[in-house]
Amino acid sequence: MGFSKKRMGEYLVQIDARNSNNVFGEEYVRGISTGKAFIPTKANLQGVSLSNYKVVAPDHFAYVPDTSRRGNKISLAYNDTPESYLVSSISVVFGVKPEKKDELLGEYLFLYFNRPEFDRYARFNSWGSARETFSWEDLCETEIVLPDIQTQRNCVNVYCGIQENLNALHKSAERLQYTYMICMDNIKKSAPLLRLGDHITQLFERNMDEKLGIDRVRGVSNTKEIQRTKANVSMRDLSTFLVIRRNQFVFNRRTTRNGERLGLGFNDTDEPLLFTNDYVAFEIRDTDVLLPEYLYLYFKRDEFDRYVRYNSWGSATEFFNWEDMQEVRVPVPDISTQKALADIYWIHKKRRELAGRLEKQQKDICPILVRGAIEEGGR
Repeated sequence: MGFSKKRMGEYLVQIDARNSNNVFGEEYVRGISTGKAFIPTKANLQGVSLSNYKVVAPDHFAYVPDTSRRGNKISLAYNDTPESYLVSSISVVFGVKPEKKDELLGEYLFLYFNRPEFDRYARFNSWGSARETFSWEDLCETEIVLPDIQTQRNCVNVYCGIQENLNALHKSAERLQYTYMICMDNIKKSAPLLRLGDHITQLFERNMDEKLGIDRVRGVSNTKEIQRTKANVSMRDLSTFLVIRRNQFVFNRRTTRNGERLGLGFNDTDEPLLFTNDYVAFEIRDTDVLLPEYLYLYFKRDEFDRYVRYNSWGSATEFFNWEDMQEVRVPVPDISTQKALADIYWIHKKRRELAGRLEKQQKDICPILVRGAIEEGGR
């Protein structure tokens, strides 16, 4: 056994297959992330001809040569699915030469690319004035340490084992989400409607003693998640900030330029959190009638966001105020049904969180696997 250092250009071939006959439609168009994955495109494709888009067949790679303003990472992905994708014509598509596939596995090459070391190399070797690029020629000159093919397979098998567990978690989470969404649809047809203002109380607790520091400051997303704030609050007076405790809600009144959704969060942790006084906070008065977890599920529904946008008011900026929130009508079943739905949702959430941690571990393990393969091949 042994390993050798080779130029990637000896093993790779650039591919310029176009969608000239429009075989593939918009549903096949993908973007390429710095997380080394194909993602749904953010481009507006209305009226755009796809005939010049490049085809990324199974077992092929694509990357964006422009490395500027990408967080010191290169946007690159590997198509490990049985179907083809379309990417913008500015992307470079390539694969392992057919005659070299008994020396280099596409899956192993992806692990090699999926390391911080490669991102640093690509950024260091990018050139240009207004925009820096890592060209096809630069990629071909990149050296790869190549263990024997069996060592590569062993390395890939470990990675694929993690991927199989991830896929199982994602499928399980999707089934659970489908279950509680169907149940919510049925409840909407049969449960009595309660006026929310009769069951919630606005909160005004402030961080007066400033026991909570800047590390507790949070914001909310339009997907109804609490997240670390993106605002610079280093010069703000934290004593004026709202304190949000367990089972309490908080929302951003402004609905303009927020993706047609209301920014709202639910604190399901034991950690008190801080929000600027621009937010509105509230809690449920009687949890024997209305569970906070159930109400949170209702807030996550598309129909709630549609209601909010329709009932937002203002001129330059539109708002959904506390008075508007009080007028929301919520279908509320018996408490046992609410608990059952909440249990399904939290299991779903825990599996999503577990999948997220596993994805991070999978990412972190790539350099370890490659380093281990190189060491194994060098013995």
